[in-house]
Amino acid sequence: MKKIIITALAAITLSGCSSTCTEEDLQAKVMELSEKVQKMATSGDMNKLMELSQKSMKISQAAQSGDDLQAVCEAADELLAELD
Repeated sequence: MKKIIITALAAITLSGCSSTCTEEDLQAKVMELSEKVQKMATSGDMNKLMELSQKSMKISQAAQSGDDLQAVCEAADELLAELD
């Protein structure tokens, strides 16, 4: 499960559209999300992991469309806020 989530988050970095959010910004967000997912995985809260997985897949799909890097960054920010 953890690998699926991390893979989905890593796919976010594949998008390359101009916006105020750079690929470096997005990579930093992915790293932070990855760390939080790892902590969550060690807690054993499978319900929370499943919920996170569904949300991260939406972000991944948005990134793969390559339309709007800013929108992907904002979605990642929302997910990070939920994990705090």
